[in-house]
Amino acid sequence: MKDMIKSAITDLFENVPETQEAKELQEEMISNAEEKYEDLIQRGFTEEQSYTMVMGSIGDIEELLAELGAQSEDGKEGKAKSEYWEKQCEYWKWQGEFFEKQAKNLGEQAKNFGQQFGQQFEKEANDLGQQAKAALNTFLASDIFENVSNSIKQIISDVGINFQSDDGNYKDMQVCNERKFATDGITSIVMELQSSPVDVDVQLTTDPEIFIQEFYNKDPKEDQLLQYTVAGKQLKIHYGSNMIGFPRRGIIRVFLPEGFAGSLEELKILTASGDVKLEDIGAAKQVIKTVSGDICGACAIGEVNLGTVSGDIAFEAVEGEVQIRTASGDVKVGKVVGKTNVNTASGDVKIKEAQGDAVLRSASGDIVCDVTQAGEKLEASTASGDVSFTIPEGIGVEMTLKTASGDIRTFCDCLSTDEKVNYVKNGKRAVGTIGEEPYFKINVSTASGDIQVSR
Repeated sequence: MKDMIKSAITDLFENVPETQEAKELQEEMISNAEEKYEDLIQRGFTEEQSYTMVMGSIGDIEELLAELGAQSEDGKEGKAKSEYWEKQCEYWKWQGEFFEKQAKNLGEQAKNFGQQFGQQFEKEANDLGQQAKAALNTFLASDIFENVSNSIKQIISDVGINFQSDDGNYKDMQVCNERKFATDGITSIVMELQSSPVDVDVQLTTDPEIFIQEFYNKDPKEDQLLQYTVAGKQLKIHYGSNMIGFPRRGIIRVFLPEGFAGSLEELKILTASGDVKLEDIGAAKQVIKTVSGDICGACAIGEVNLGTVSGDIAFEAVEGEVQIRTASGDVKVGKVVGKTNVNTASGDVKIKEAQGDAVLRSASGDIVCDVTQAGEKLEASTASGDVSFTIPEGIGVEMTLKTASGDIRTFCDCLSTDEKVNYVKNGKRAVGTIGEEPYFKINVSTASGDIQVSR
């Protein structure tokens, strides 16, 4: 990125007479820009974000270049570049302020929680604050349907995700490029799209080839279209470095052959500002991350990692080793099978059908989960929100429930005491076992909210 900064500043001086004054000014600008870039990297911004903010901070130097003898047309071009980077800088500055405010608010919640309710809950509050902060830092440093079932359409409708206009065509978009690839030997698809504001729509097709379409709201230049690299078994899709004047919005549609999609070892999609939508792909490993956008899909199976800083996540079903994280947004899943870990800093978590183990955490939001097939454990914690679980009849349960400011209600409240019930509720805390081993362990804590466990 330093080479790109140096090259960009050097281009501004391309038509300036080679005087000592011009040379000294150019060297000074490059030195200052590189120092600012290093400072932004140290503060946790990615290379692309740091580059954007550095170039945006250069400002309008047309008059200065004119004094050094630059031609007027070049001054106009420099001004256009400066205005573009200034807008980019304003966008990333807004994003940075938003994340900083989120982290600060969460830290204050944790601090007040500990002071108000004492040492008993102080450790839990600190843990929640650290998790939220870690989630933000992870996302800031990370390298972002036509044929779907009625159930996923309903889930997507509930969270308000909509890519298309009523007639099924992408609104204000036109196809600017199309490519096809044979699937022979390809086991991994990696899409690195962080440098451009694009949505990604992955669908299944009966055609034998991979088919990719690029939609944009205006025509990009040839060197602003997607670049494709096939190295060994991996198909890599990314943008080049010429993003000056790139269309403000775009959509990438990826059609994968049905049998091929299920045999993929890896599908990775990274985008900075855009939504991601998937059908039932079935890759063994799926990594889907976006900084500012929603993620939704039909079914994700295998090793699944879903993350967004500012957006909702909605899936019909997930199965396997599942990690779901969002800093500011809701998580809604129809069915989870296996081991699921959900973290949201500011949002609700709702799981309609859980089979297996789950760890659900929210710093500020409600948690609702219906367990249809018990695994070994179910954990939930929220700093500010209610927690509600439904568990199957006839299973042994070991519960530990506690709230700092709220009520606890369970199905045990109306059970008669016998040799199979060892359950005690005392104020804001309830512990005990019900039924016979092996016990399904439920551990719930909330700072400000009610807890309900029912059958």
